Amino acid sequence: MKSYRLGDPASGVLPDFGKRGFHKGEHVPEVAELLALLERITTARTCRKDFLDDELFSDPAWDMLIHLFHADLSGYRLTVTNLASASGVPYTTALRWMDTLIEKGLASRTQNPLDRRSVFMEISETARASMYDYLCRVWVNYYA
Repeated sequence: MKSYRLGDPASGVLPDFGKRGFHKGEHVPEVAELLALLERITTARTCRKDFLDDELFSDPAWDMLIHLFHADLSGYRLTVTNLASASGVPYTTALRWMDTLIEKGLASRTQNPLDRRSVFMEISETARASMYDYLCRVWVNYYA
């Protein structure tokens, strides 16, 4: 999947968003730990089709949020086409789900300033904070 670089990869220090549910002195996962967790989640979701009918687990909005958050933490941007491909559903279905994410304030579309033929999908601040909080809770429950 081709993606576009925003800048340097994440420095390892997370921005000051989210962090709901953490107690004073509790270890907050770093960027590398969250990226590893996202990889595990993606791998686990992908391998289900080896054991059960893939149609049972279609959840394109969640898959898109995972990919958008991963790209954001990694310093990359995803095009609409990249995100549609990553969602695992037909292109027109993916576009409808992207519209839903935008309507719910979880993502936005931005024109690529270097190539007017492509459009980026970006995670919103609200979704970024929610994904961060969710993944931190999963991380603390399973890995801390």
